[in-house]
Amino acid sequence: MAAAVVLSALLCSHPLQASAQPFPTRPPDAGTTTAAANQAEAATTNSTGAEGEDDRATEPAEGVLRPKVGDVMYLLDKDGKPVPVRTGATLEAFLQWLQEREKTPNRDEVPLEYSFSEVVIDGSVSGDPARATLDVSYDVTVHVSNRAVSVPLGLGGGTLLGARHEGPGEAVFQYSASLGHRCWVTAKGRHRLSLRVSIPVHAQPPWHLLRLHVPSAATSRMTLRVPGEQITVRSPAGTFSQVRRQDDGGARIELFGFRDRFELAWKPAPQRQVAAPRLIVHSLFVLEATREAVAVEVVQQVASTAGEIDRLVVTLPSQFREFDVHGESVAGFRIDPSSPRRVQVELNHPASDTVELKWTFWKPVALDGPVTLLVDGLEVAGAQRQTGAVAIQVSEDVRIRRLERKERFVLPVSVRDLKSFASLRERLADGAIGQAYRFFRQPFQLTLQLTRLEPVW
Repeated sequence: MAAAVVLSALLCSHPLQASAQPFPTRPPDAGTTTAAANQAEAATTNSTGAEGEDDRATEPAEGVLRPKVGDVMYLLDKDGKPVPVRTGATLEAFLQWLQEREKTPNRDEVPLEYSFSEVVIDGSVSGDPARATLDVSYDVTVHVSNRAVSVPLGLGGGTLLGARHEGPGEAVFQYSASLGHRCWVTAKGRHRLSLRVSIPVHAQPPWHLLRLHVPSAATSRMTLRVPGEQITVRSPAGTFSQVRRQDDGGARIELFGFRDRFELAWKPAPQRQVAAPRLIVHSLFVLEATREAVAVEVVQQVASTAGEIDRLVVTLPSQFREFDVHGESVAGFRIDPSSPRRVQVELNHPASDTVELKWTFWKPVALDGPVTLLVDGLEVAGAQRQTGAVAIQVSEDVRIRRLERKERFVLPVSVRDLKSFASLRERLADGAIGQAYRFFRQPFQLTLQLTRLEPVW
């Protein structure tokens, strides 16, 4: 069709031909034969008279009209289909139209001056009134090389604490109340722009609101540390957020997928009325000694008769520094820096029934002479009742005996009394357990003496 339009413009650019030749008042039939077309041409020639005669004195044949400038005529395209074309068009006008069209290309074809691939925000909230101190980094690519480009960074309403540029060329940071922060970059390529700002946190009790404006990027993420261990978060539409508890008692909000202007809100979570747990603890110690080391394995069962258990504070044995603790419900542990013998054991989730902890302690010994060993510890803070047993495994090269009058809350018992412990039944059947004790309170204390046995030949 474009070819037909160009052809019509070329034909109509000759005034004599456009004004002398009459055109039918309706589109020609695409199926007209060549003979019929020749007859029509002959009739047209007879009706117009000899060349050079006054056209106005010649009456047009019946059914034939002379076109005027602005009328629509029909030409056949390469497929034989009629195409409407305005008469009076000239080649110069068509070329001018093409030139104007080239000056105003499609908006989608305009090259970008810059593009953001990533925006990362890391910050914390503190103070009264509260303010957020944010470290914001932008990964931006500048596509223009012949002039400086203004890159908008947003964050209006904040106080600038620092700015940094990493990349080719030079960069100048600028701020205006209406546009916020921006950076003028002089070189094409990839740039890392960083801002440190202080932003006010708005209070709409019980909510705390942080309103930000940043450019859209392919990826975006924010980490914000806020006071309060238990909080509820309201994140912008189209984003994903999660809350993690901090070791220092605060909370960490992680937000992904934000863009343009957005608002992040949080408030203290409703406090549940949780009953204080009532704990009953029962522990089984199994001690094994060699000439080089002493190892103690402990299975500790902590049951709650009221309330839920989410963590346990346990006092370690006084003479053992190397230890490990594990169990299905154990998430990890942390030693109290102010008291190295106190360990906080974190659980995977709050438990309202029985939690089992499996401890392992060991220490090296040198049995050049008698060695005194103190067995104690694993007292659970806040427990109402704590009982247990100590089983001492038979050793071929070490003699183990109890030192009387140096024990506390401990009584010797028969080895047969330990049959109630399922984990000991096999060793009891093999005669591997040589001594047994029970303790009925914490903190208990059992003092043993280890002596090296010399082989008898």
